[in-house]
Amino acid sequence: MTLLRIRAALYSSNLSTCQYLLGQQPEGGIEADDAERLIEELRNGMKALTMSLRSDSIFAGIVGMGREIEGLYSTTFPD
Repeated sequence: MTLLRIRAALYSSNLSTCQYLLGQQPEGGIEADDAERLIEELRNGMKALTMSLRSDSIFAGIVGMGREIEGLYSTTFPD
């Protein structure tokens, strides 16, 4: 949800709606840079979570969650 909110604000050039996610009041013109940085941080976090769940696949309940998150990651961040 956070990713969708940031992307929508970025594409509509209305980053004031999610200013609380970007930190302190930005100086002119760096709001978009902060939003892009946050998107990259979310991407890295999802990738780390996917890798962690993949390594814990010996536990029966984790396999399904790992597949769901991996599918979400590949859909959200196509490479």
